[in-house]
Amino acid sequence: MASSLTSNLLKKALAEGIGTFALVFFGCGVLMLAERFPGLVSMDMAPMMFGLAVATMIYAVGHISGAHFNPAVTLGFAMARHFPVKQVPIYWLAQIMGGLLALMFLRATLPNGQHFGETIPQVALIQAVIWEAVFTFFLVCCFNCNTKNCIYHTLKLKARLSFL
Repeated sequence: MASSLTSNLLKKALAEGIGTFALVFFGCGVLMLAERFPGLVSMDMAPMMFGLAVATMIYAVGHISGAHFNPAVTLGFAMARHFPVKQVPIYWLAQIMGGLLALMFLRATLPNGQHFGETIPQVALIQAVIWEAVFTFFLVCCFNCNTKNCIYHTLKLKARLSFL
């Protein structure tokens, strides 16, 4: 029984690591490409790449781990009692390792530049922190909806999009 639980947690951690790797690789990678090779890709592609990476990884591994891919989301789930607190450190470790591995890969395969795919606020630090907190709040709210409602809203959205 304990071996089964450990194996299941390792699968979840691996899924989180892979998902976070993809998020950092594609999202930060497009920013690094835009900086290092001007004109190759537009900085405007960054939000789309982050979104596509998250959407793709939700479909690919979300059924295994819940698709948090972000320590703030994992913490939000745990605080809302939708996720076991005992698993938070394992998820965090997997997410941090996935992100670091992606950054190491990008650094090893791209020429040097000034930035490493970070988004640099163009406003005061306190304003950036407030915006990040608001965005994270809504992100966690979206993740914390119950399964029945999520399926209902997803089907409703798909039905609406099919008319376009």
